[in-house]
Amino acid sequence: MALGDPAAFHQLLCNVSLAAAVFTGSPERNKEESVIHHNAAINNVMSRLRVTGKEQAASLVLPILALAQHANMYRDAAKFEVHFTALEKVVQIGGGLDNMTLEPYTRLLLLFVEVNSRARDDSLPLFPLPVDLLGSFQISSANIEDTVYRDLILKSPFRSLFPDGMDSFAQTLCDTKSLGEKLNEYYRTMGDELWTDARISGFRICVLLHKLLSIQSQIFSSSIITQSLRDATRISALLGLAAVRRRFLAFQVFTEIHLAKLKDLLNFLFPMILCHEKSNGIILFWQFFMGGMEATDREDWSWFATGISMLATQLEVESWAGAMTILRSIFWIDSVHSSRGRALWDASQSIMTLL
Repeated sequence: MALGDPAAFHQLLCNVSLAAAVFTGSPERNKEESVIHHNAAINNVMSRLRVTGKEQAASLVLPILALAQHANMYRDAAKFEVHFTALEKVVQIGGGLDNMTLEPYTRLLLLFVEVNSRARDDSLPLFPLPVDLLGSFQISSANIEDTVYRDLILKSPFRSLFPDGMDSFAQTLCDTKSLGEKLNEYYRTMGDELWTDARISGFRICVLLHKLLSIQSQIFSSSIITQSLRDATRISALLGLAAVRRRFLAFQVFTEIHLAKLKDLLNFLFPMILCHEKSNGIILFWQFFMGGMEATDREDWSWFATGISMLATQLEVESWAGAMTILRSIFWIDSVHSSRGRALWDASQSIMTLL
């Protein structure tokens, strides 16, 4: 697609050169050539933006996406927002995504570029899911089945998260659990070949990321404890997915913001649940694991391990097998999470002997 557009082509060459430099550990490699291509793309897009009408709007989507991905690769959130603000205006000029003549892969690229950037800072997506396109793609030869949401709502430990009954938050959490179960199943038959399946990475995980980011505006509850639990669950799912995305070689997965948010929520929730809301201890146990595994090699890793040791005592979890039973009941992928999870459990048991 980029071959037919000079700006997209120049920016593609720039992005490929940058990615090669990052993956080879040589950030200065091809830097001068990358800058030349990037400047050519910027100049071309700017000249076209000045005369863009409804008929020309669609042709600008791909090159602007390429520029946004460049900003994403540099972790430049400000430039990314500049490009996506321009993209939003272009889409408005074109009459909206549904009324623009766009290649299906351009629509999907829009999803992939946006969610991988928004996931980094836990912000709301600007564009909706291309639902009309996603249904036409086979995710794998063994299609991932739809989750029976109601069954999950009625089962512990999720029941307390849905006091108002079925909602989009419940559906998204069920999608998360369903994905974990299917990935465990696929890994048993495919082994490490699973992590090369771009269909699952692109069509399943990116869609779930979009949903987890979008439901931030739908976590409200009349109970501050329930609302905080819901948001902590959402963030924990994002943290659990971060490790999965790295296995699929997603580019630059960072979780500093998520860990800070989760720790604030757990600091608020932990005393109340430990003393008064023990029925929610199971979901909290999983949240501490999701945070602790991402906090490996960080100073607050021991903080998460301490929380796990205290909850294990409360829940009477006496072994790694017992911990796994709880973790697998929510979202857990053995081939991804077990190594760090076991190290976290062992650390929590060492801490327990000191308490």
